Amino acid sequence: PECLDEADIKRVQDILATPDMTPQAVSKFSTAAPIMLTWVIALVGVWIKFKVYTTTQGETGGETEAEASAHATPTPNPDDMAQAQAALSEALAGLNKVRKMDIMEVKAMKTPPKMMQDVFTCIATLKVVPQPDKWGSIL
Repeated sequence: PECLDEADIKRVQDILATPDMTPQAVSKFSTAAPIMLTWVIALVGVWIKFKVYTTTQGETGGETEAEASAHATPTPNPDDMAQAQAALSEALAGLNKVRKMDIMEVKAMKTPPKMMQDVFTCIATLKVVPQPDKWGSIL
């Protein structure tokens, strides 16, 4: 696929829903992990805020315009979108501070903790790359 779809976002949201999946929690494993997780959280937030729900005219399935409108998802608030964009910009700035040494630290882990594997699974999903068969293929 060339872009993210709802299944990708849902897969990432399921991982992010893990109670301990926070930047603070993953920071005990790696310097880069909390920065990367912050980017994942921000990117998912922007995707959700900017997702466009439309109801095509003429495809209401017999519903009146008012009934169709009642089922439509409201357009996101511009302030919410601005906040999501700001969070993503801040997360991207953080990514720019990740050094090769930080990545090497993670890559050197023979069998990283599941939480670290989950962070990189989220990244692989959001970058729309094939899911790795082995930990080493994700880096």
